[in-house]
Amino acid sequence: MKKALLILLALTMIMSMTVLAPVSASAADEETAVGSVAADYKPEGTAVTTAEEFAAMDATGKYYLAADITVSATYDKDFTGTFDGNGHTITTSTTLFESVNGTVCNLTVSGAVTIGADQMGNIGDNVTGVVAHYAATTADATFNNICNKAPMTSNACGMGAIVGRGCDESAFILTISNCVNYGNITTDINTEDNMDSGGIIASFRGVKANSEYQLIIDNCVNYGTINADGRPGGIIGNCDTSAKVTNCTNNGAVQAIYNY
Repeated sequence: MKKALLILLALTMIMSMTVLAPVSASAADEETAVGSVAADYKPEGTAVTTAEEFAAMDATGKYYLAADITVSATYDKDFTGTFDGNGHTITTSTTLFESVNGTVCNLTVSGAVTIGADQMGNIGDNVTGVVAHYAATTADATFNNICNKAPMTSNACGMGAIVGRGCDESAFILTISNCVNYGNITTDINTEDNMDSGGIIASFRGVKANSEYQLIIDNCVNYGTINADGRPGGIIGNCDTSAKVTNCTNNGAVQAIYNY
């Protein structure tokens, strides 16, 4: 009898442990979509709710989106502050920022960006991006938790989903992390102006020694088809300085029409 009671007590304890043990959430349940934020996330700075407020931002300030907005004009100042998308979406037909030497984060971009042949020669160094044309040219720059859904078509230059050109022969550091691109990049004009297209960044031109990383890309994914006359890449189109690329995946087709 005593032995039977001990066995029954042991079984009861095991069943209790099984019932009380927490059920682990699946990986899908735990995953937060790129560009979004947690329900209890509290952004800092000044709220932006319209395209007009976006255009009027102080270049050194701290801002966050408080609503989805649509923009049709590039923010043309050198932005050195912080722009927090706060999980919202900007629908755009153009590059969002001319130059970022600060932080852009927690943002989804939709719409479609087209660079016409009439703009050839007006695109600095012949590349541009959906989120930023230039980055890390006068200070370190960071892009984190950004999802681009906007397809890109260019008849004038190469393109990158997050950044067009990084560093541009400066010594600053560009960090791009936790970003994803779903937009196809299509370029075809048979000219050297149409070099360098990448699912994350089109081109990076640094000046530091090979032992010093100036471009850091971590945990980024490309799903878009990358097409260019020359030097296309799933993550980076062209990089001529030391870079550290970790935990990145390209799932898109890459096509060089003429060379590289």
